[in-house]
Amino acid sequence: MFGEMELRERCVVVTGGAHGIGRALAERFAAEGAHVVVADVNAQRAERIAARIEGLPVVCDVGDPEQISGLVEQAVGAYGPVDVFCSNAGIGDRGPGLASTREQIDEITRVNLLSHLWAAQEVVPSMVERGGGYLVQTISSASLITGPSGMGYTVTKHGALGFAEWMALNYAHLGITVTCLCPNAVNTGMMGRNEDDESASDERDDPVRATIGDIVEPELCADMTLEAMREGRVLVLPHPRVGEAFLRKAGDYDRWLEGTNRRLRRLRGSSDGPSHGGDRPVPGQRSASPLRYSAVSSSSRASSSGPSGCPTASTESASCSGRLAPTMGAVTAGLASTQATAKVARDIPASRATLRRPSTVANSRSCQ
Repeated sequence: MFGEMELRERCVVVTGGAHGIGRALAERFAAEGAHVVVADVNAQRAERIAARIEGLPVVCDVGDPEQISGLVEQAVGAYGPVDVFCSNAGIGDRGPGLASTREQIDEITRVNLLSHLWAAQEVVPSMVERGGGYLVQTISSASLITGPSGMGYTVTKHGALGFAEWMALNYAHLGITVTCLCPNAVNTGMMGRNEDDESASDERDDPVRATIGDIVEPELCADMTLEAMREGRVLVLPHPRVGEAFLRKAGDYDRWLEGTNRRLRRLRGSSDGPSHGGDRPVPGQRSASPLRYSAVSSSSRASSSGPSGCPTASTESASCSGRLAPTMGAVTAGLASTQATAKVARDIPASRATLRRPSTVANSRSCQ
């Protein structure tokens, strides 16, 4: 665990750092005195955020391991060895479920899952040699409770959490601290926020978005992430319902599957046939559409990480995800930590982080 001053002068890399949760993380680390590398596929926004926090902008597509290697090389050249690597960039499904092409499945797997592994390969050996380091993984509630998210998003988020657990199990004693941010809905580009107008959010009526439940601000996610890092907790749950739903799922898995199947069919207005989850992709669009609440992991490569995994209009509808990923102890600890969410929110100016009920959606933009 590190103290308040130990981030000063440290090298921090944030992928998808120009938008949403990534932007909030970059700004939060900079406020702690760290040297922050803002990596994003959107060069203009990366430069804007980096200038604001006196950091280093780097154009990087995390779906390419060579670009991740180049990113780390630039970070080390500018600020020294990487102390904190935030794998935050991500994308939504590119195709409709099982009908997705191999290329579409490959793209989301590389960005949402393999990029975490490639980043660890680049930075962990040096961290171990120096006595420790931090891996921050922006994943999603979709890694714990499968909901309306697309097939690719759900599979890759489960995989990302599995990789994070593997890292924690095999490297904790070597000084590597793993932190997993698993929010549901976050007010980012994945939810329709206009990331180029940071002073306002678009308010339009959207009956689907209205079923999601509470939407939190990226700044709250960032603050809770740093708090978890200091306390040595792996799981960060900005939405308490996610942990509660996961515990219910573990208690009676078959009953949870049956109930969630019924709720998803009602949500989509159909009773027969398979549900692909999420929207069908819009040609040329590099981000999740409003129906794909996935994130907190993530957003498009060009942008930042994403928001969520399933709607939580009710406690039950929050229960959405497949395989038992984290340990029950970790979930319980993460859930307990969310009791501090209200306190954290009170400490953040209303303009920065609030829990709110959605009534609208903006145009679906590229990143989270």
